[in-house]
This record gives sequence, structure tokens and C-alpha cells, in this order.
Amino acid sequence: MKAAWLQAVRSEGLLACYQGFGVAVISMAAYKALYFGLYDTAKTVLLPEEGRHLQLTPSDILKRTGLAAFTTYIAASTTYPLDIIRKRLIVDVGSDHKQYQGSFRHAVSCIYAREGVRGFYRFYGFDMFFRMGGGLLLVGYDL
Repeated sequence: MKAAWLQAVRSEGLLACYQGFGVAVISMAAYKALYFGLYDTAKTVLLPEEGRHLQLTPSDILKRTGLAAFTTYIAASTTYPLDIIRKRLIVDVGSDHKQYQGSFRHAVSCIYAREGVRGFYRFYGFDMFFRMGGGLLLVGYDL
């Protein structure tokens, strides 16, 4: 790890270590805003007034878990392309053959030109599998 970091700093300078950082900040901010905002809004709209206060019945917890899983998938699906761009910019640091020139715009255009829209959703199913438990966290906040 240290050798890779030193190689990146020597070849491209200290700022190379922050390549993809801006995309990461935007991606996480958008994801968290959607993650919490959609869940709270969906609770208000879809649950009746008396159902907004969590009761520890299995049906109530199951309803909220389903709602939380749905909003988690929506938030993750919306921000997933930004995550792909961030990962690709980070992998490009220290590489002998630069693909994206450290630019968000260049990365988007290259990915789209080579792979089309599908390139922004590579390994989407695998990532969504690991987000299954994300809804439990939202329900846990309600307890």
C-alpha cells in the first residue's frame, strides 16, 4: 500500500492521491440525502398516521423493512454511476497508461464511448446484493 502511494506521489504529485475525491463527496452526499430523505418521505406518504409511530409488531417491522429496502435500492441505483466513475478515476492513479486524464468529464465520455450506458452499471447486481441489509439500518433508527 505504501509503495503504491509513493509511486503515485512520485509520478504524478501529491494531488494525484485525491483523484476522484470530488466525485466521491458528491456521490456520497447524494446517496445519503436520497437514502434518508426517500425513507422519511415514503413513511409520511405511504404509512397511515397511526402507522408512522413504530410499534414492535412483526407486520409493522416487515412493512418498514420493505419500504427501507426499496428506498435503499432507489438511492443506490441513482448514484451508482457516480460510484463507478469514482472507482475508475482512483484505479487510474499511478497507472503507466492513463485512460481518463484525471477528469470527471473525460471519464464519463470514455466510459460511454467504449461501453455505452451499461458501463456505468458494471457489477450493479453484485453491489445491490450487498445493499440488502441497508434497509435494516433505517428501521433500526426508528426503534
